[in-house]
Amino acid sequence: MWRALRGVLRDPPVAVPEGLRADVAEAAGVGEVATLAAARDPGLSEALGPAIERQLFIDLTLGQLEGRVARALDGAGVIRVALLKGSATSRTLYEEPAHRQRRDIDVLVDDAAFPRAIRALEADGWRPNPSVGTARRGMSNARTWPLARDLPIGQVECDLHRRLVDGTPFQVDEAGILDRAQPGRAVLPVTAPEDLVLHTALHAALAGFHVPLKAWVDLARLVADPALDLDAIPARARQWRCGAAVWAGLSVARRWLAAPVPERLLQALRPRRHQARALDAFLSGSGPYPTPSGMARRRATWWATALVPDDLQGRAAWLASRL
Repeated sequence: MWRALRGVLRDPPVAVPEGLRADVAEAAGVGEVATLAAARDPGLSEALGPAIERQLFIDLTLGQLEGRVARALDGAGVIRVALLKGSATSRTLYEEPAHRQRRDIDVLVDDAAFPRAIRALEADGWRPNPSVGTARRGMSNARTWPLARDLPIGQVECDLHRRLVDGTPFQVDEAGILDRAQPGRAVLPVTAPEDLVLHTALHAALAGFHVPLKAWVDLARLVADPALDLDAIPARARQWRCGAAVWAGLSVARRWLAAPVPERLLQALRPRRHQARALDAFLSGSGPYPTPSGMARRRATWWATALVPDDLQGRAAWLASRL
């Protein structure tokens, strides 16, 4: 059923056989691609009807809340910001924003303005919602500070990020992301497509590649985006020290969704032979995740710790931070 679901999400889409529609609809819910799958194959619409209605309502709510966040940040003079993840891709890569399922708002904020941004959202009615570990570290040391609102559809979060990774060997250039953010495509500036490619792949690697199918669809669509500067990716990946993670992510997107990844780009990112072979074997799965069938996320993340960093020093640093 997962192969059939990925087929309907390719370009051009492959229609789902009648006998598989119920199973594919169930997989679409797990992969968080229900609205997109139904738009690509109307035969799935009936089975996915409740999920589609809920996502349309959530998207409408998030759109209104994004406007509130934009006004609150602007009123506080916080202007160096960029929408991340689905908050960005839903507005730039899909025919309708609701086709990219999401549950929250993700915003990168300039480190110097981070406390001011939090205070601005709190004044607008958002309440702090950090995990126990994040609350223990405190706002001044937190990489991400979640805020929430309680609405009829449930709790909605806005995650303010000052850094995209923490305690790992990767060196993400957050200042560069903010410099390159593109205004005018949403209520807040949107992360540039090259940075979205790197962040999407890196986010998947940090999760042991246990991310829903929607993340791989993002990668496939980013590669096909005419606005993407493919030649900028290898140098930026080296700067962030995440070349192997990007190579792995793009390889999965090409295998699963026929993403138009040029061979020259993969060759420019390709890690050393033994590392590439190990990643190929690790990411050869065909179920909900590209990792071996049945492998738990915790175990997959430990494997990623050993396989993804670009060098031995990076693996040691990531292992030490996890321990």
